[in-house]
Amino acid sequence: MKEFDNEIKSHVKANMSKIKDENFTSKVVTRHLLTRKKKVKKVYFNFEALIFWIIAVLIGIALLIMKLINETVFFEIQVKHCLILISLTLTALIYKWVEKMYSV
Repeated sequence: MKEFDNEIKSHVKANMSKIKDENFTSKVVTRHLLTRKKKVKKVYFNFEALIFWIIAVLIGIALLIMKLINETVFFEIQVKHCLILISLTLTALIYKWVEKMYSV
C-alpha cells in the first residue's frame, strides 16, 4: 500500500506547477468579496407610539367637533382648550414620527 501511495504522490508532484501570477491570491479574494451577498439591513419599525399619538390627535379633533356642535354637556371645555390639546398632540406625533424615521 505504501508503494502505491508513493507512486500517487510522485505523479501528483510531477503534475503540480506553480502559478506564475503573483497577484492570484488578491484577485481571488477581491472576486469573492464582490460576488458574496451583501447583508440586508432590516428595519424594525415600532408603530405603537405613533398609533397612540394618532389616536390622541383624533380624540382632540373629536372633542373640538363636539364643542363646536355643542354636544359637550358635561365637559366644561372651551375651543381654545381643544386647540391646545390638538396642537400638543400633533407636536408629539410629529416628534415621534421624526424620531422613528431618523433613528434607523
